Amino acid sequence: MDIQYDVRALMEAPLHVLKRAMLLLEEQIENRPPKARLNVLEARKKIIAREIDRREKKR
Repeated sequence: MDIQYDVRALMEAPLHVLKRAMLLLEEQIENRPPKARLNVLEARKKIIAREIDRREKKR
């Protein structure tokens, strides 16, 4: 499954949606074709992880 989304729009989503997106993104990184742009996927992963951490600290 290929995740195509606007990361900025995802920042408005509930925490459980962010966590699900993170799992799907990790799966996409593992199953990517050899020439896929890993740096773009890793950048998305870092942004989402940072937002998850920020929200969990608020709790």
